[in-house]
Amino acid sequence: MKKTPPPLYKDLFVVWEGFLALKSAGLEPIRFSEIEAWLNLNGIFDLNYRQEIAHLVRILDIEHLELLRPSNANS
Repeated sequence: MKKTPPPLYKDLFVVWEGFLALKSAGLEPIRFSEIEAWLNLNGIFDLNYRQEIAHLVRILDIEHLELLRPSNANS
């Protein structure tokens, strides 16, 4: 049975967009400097909002990298 993904709330779209733009095919984590550059390119300058987006992108990246780990490949 195919699982239906959870809905992506409108206010989190920018986080998902940033993650997709910055994630790599390898096992290297997204650097804060890359997140900062992406935020600048997208005109996001509010400090609190930038911190929130950076934090959430890093959480997505950590989870993504965990799924890609060789030890999880057979799970």
